[in-house]
Amino acid sequence: MRRLVALIKKEFIQFFRYRPLVILVVWTIAIEIALCAYAITYDVTHLSLAVLDLDGSFESRELISRFAQTEYFDVTHRMRTREEMDGLLEAGRADLGIAIPPDFSRRLGQGLQAPVQLLLDGSNSNTALIALGYAQMIVQGYSRQIETARIRKAIGDPGHLPGIRNQRRAWYNPDLKSVHFVVISMLVLGVMMIATIHPAAAVAWEKEAGTVEQLLVMPFRPWELMVAKV
Repeated sequence: MRRLVALIKKEFIQFFRYRPLVILVVWTIAIEIALCAYAITYDVTHLSLAVLDLDGSFESRELISRFAQTEYFDVTHRMRTREEMDGLLEAGRADLGIAIPPDFSRRLGQGLQAPVQLLLDGSNSNTALIALGYAQMIVQGYSRQIETARIRKAIGDPGHLPGIRNQRRAWYNPDLKSVHFVVISMLVLGVMMIATIHPAAAVAWEKEAGTVEQLLVMPFRPWELMVAKV
């Protein structure tokens, strides 16, 4: 153990004595973390939304406003025909399209189901699946609001309607931002890369400096030397 501790001290002294290597190691890890943390992100926000509202009613505008009020979607295009929206999605200028039929408000007023079509750009399957989940959540929330209003209108205001309310709370990362765990993963990856490359470079440097012969005649085992360099 004493031999290993002595070798580790020797490696630390040698490492910090060679300033260019210290700068290179610190600079490489810092640049890797800074670039990858903000370039590699799994957060899906501000997706381009194309809207085809063939109904033009208060109900359809209310549904569209639900999408626009979130951080997930930005209403960037308002289409007049289905062909325009299809062409927009094919050109990659929109991530998601929502088509509201002309009888949307009439069917809601009659107590019938009003279908709404969602069109997604599936070239990035991960983004498409996440966007679909967000869109379904918004539509389901609007549907529950309409059903609740219809029940209150039919039987009056009974106070709190019975039901199960699901509340989610994420610990340690409440905003669910991917940058927090990407930084940690990049830091661990950088340390692993340096722990692999630096010992090999250090052994080569020992040979170039002419000190490898001194290490060979010293009472150290090979694994002790490698552990110290790692």
